[in-house]
Amino acid sequence: MTMATSDKESANSIPIRVLFFSFAAERVGDHQRAREVPRGTTVADVFRLYEAELGAPANRFLFAVNEVWAPGDRRLEAGDVVAIIPPVAGG
Repeated sequence: MTMATSDKESANSIPIRVLFFSFAAERVGDHQRAREVPRGTTVADVFRLYEAELGAPANRFLFAVNEVWAPGDRRLEAGDVVAIIPPVAGG
């Protein structure tokens, strides 16, 4: 890979952090993961990266970006923190 290719790839991706809560953390085996995603990635796109491990569809989860509730179509920016929050029960 040439330096120009490496710079181009970096310009087309952004760093994010993904947080997992409750059983989601157990299923993916971690409470957080750092990763690079393509520019234009949405919250739903990030969920799809982990959907098989989580074992439930997106409509069963809540999402937040930078500690603010977010819909699946929210586009991410460099440095965003995405929280994947499964349904919880309590009383």
